[in-house]
Amino acid sequence: MRFKGQRPGCAPSGALRPSLVVAIMAGLIFLSACDSAPSITERATSSDNADYETLTLKAIPQSDLPPEGTRSLFDHIIKENGVLPYPFEEVIALLASYDEQGRPPLTLLIPNGRSLLKGQANFAEPRIVVAATAKPQTSAYGLDPILRGRLFLGFVEGAEEIEIISYNEHAGRYEFQLVKDYAEGKVPKLVYAKRAICTTCHVGRGPIFPTRPWEETTAQPAIQQAIIKQRGTDAPYHGAKLDNVLADAENFDAMTDIGNVVPVTQRLWIDGCGPDGEAGQACRRQMLKLAIKYLWDPASFSENDAEADQLRELQAAHWPAGGIPLDNGDILNRNPFTDKPAGLPIVNWFKACWLALVVMTSLRSRNCHRSGPKSIPSRRACRRRSLRQRIWMRSIALPSYSAPMTDACWKKSRVTNSVRSLMHWTSLACRPFTVPNRCAGFR
Repeated sequence: MRFKGQRPGCAPSGALRPSLVVAIMAGLIFLSACDSAPSITERATSSDNADYETLTLKAIPQSDLPPEGTRSLFDHIIKENGVLPYPFEEVIALLASYDEQGRPPLTLLIPNGRSLLKGQANFAEPRIVVAATAKPQTSAYGLDPILRGRLFLGFVEGAEEIEIISYNEHAGRYEFQLVKDYAEGKVPKLVYAKRAICTTCHVGRGPIFPTRPWEETTAQPAIQQAIIKQRGTDAPYHGAKLDNVLADAENFDAMTDIGNVVPVTQRLWIDGCGPDGEAGQACRRQMLKLAIKYLWDPASFSENDAEADQLRELQAAHWPAGGIPLDNGDILNRNPFTDKPAGLPIVNWFKACWLALVVMTSLRSRNCHRSGPKSIPSRRACRRRSLRQRIWMRSIALPSYSAPMTDACWKKSRVTNSVRSLMHWTSLACRPFTVPNRCAGFR
């Protein structure tokens, strides 16, 4: 049935256009699919039941505060020196004092990063990340603390806050700490952070760092030049140099790799040999014996000798069926000049709905010549209109929305091929809901 004045193949002006209906349906699907994914709060407060069945996590609690009677390495350093130094270059100098040759720790600047304080960092006041590399000084007792791979700092001047990842030797775990109100004229407060929130990114409960070529750090000349341009000087920033080289980022990455081996060592010691008891103690004694033997003379060590076979026999009774995984502290490399943030969820959702309308209008226009216009001029006009819409869509809209669909949304979206294709191009509408504040993509 056609209305007066209606063009062939088109809906009446007062009717709700099919393209708009599909766009609204697609939007509802976006929200329903994404709302069903766990939120950042749910992820922070939930635990992996299979993971918590391990002996390690029963022996090493995951509470925000450290176990009673234990403190972090950073706590011990501050207590030993009697004060938290200010400004931040004094903190760097303090860590350098623990090195046998007074060498400063590794520092890098990240103006546009992925920490919880990324909103307060910029090219004028970049985030400073520090990795302690001190080799203990030779002393009569040899009791100087081991800092390499066990202490990491992140300072953002605009937030007046220092983020700390510091190993707790007695508890066998890393502590997540904050120094708040770290600014002139204020009284700094050292507190323990909400551990569950930290581990949504630090999934191995240790340090993380990007992979090569570390494009968001001052290991890249483009980042250096942008900071110098904003600051108007190439002088060190709070004791952190600007002229880093690629080797600095590589060494920083190596420190985080060392840091991620430490929790694995705990799991080998506890889960690898099982509960305390005669068999468990014998297993650990044999493991320690072989470790000292390997440390003393690596060249003569053999994994096939009788002592190694004895350790395998002792471990066989309690070794986890799935093995003991090695935590990976690597996150995806990110270029802040080309990898744009997802933006505000509601803004992206409206943009996605607009793009959905354009896409479906284009699909409808492409189909109108099949069932609507019968004359050749009408078909040509339809093709021209459809072509113009597709060209506009590809040249303006699609480059901003070409990110792949997230697994959480894709698996939950049971839709037809046409709507599924539409959802692919509008995946950024789902992204802020399904991947809130995650580290590997920010992606």
